[in-house]
Amino acid sequence: MIHGFYAVVDTVVSSLFRKLLDRHGPDAASEAIFRCGFDPSDPIVVSLVSDAISDMLLLIDAQPNSTLGEGLEIEFESRFRLS
Repeated sequence: MIHGFYAVVDTVVSSLFRKLLDRHGPDAASEAIFRCGFDPSDPIVVSLVSDAISDMLLLIDAQPNSTLGEGLEIEFESRFRLS
């Protein structure tokens, strides 16, 4: 099981899906939940993203075309083996 958070500034959801597909395969990519914007209270964010990164992502969310968001691609994950 993978719990992951992936943030990217992009205008096309299909390119984000393609990145996840290439990185994690079709099973994980098909289970992904895509959201526009950033919600620091989302349970995945709370468990995987530091306060400092959350603050930065809030700034980028407010101005996604700023230089701060240019080329942004962040990924955090936790993997669990279910037996």
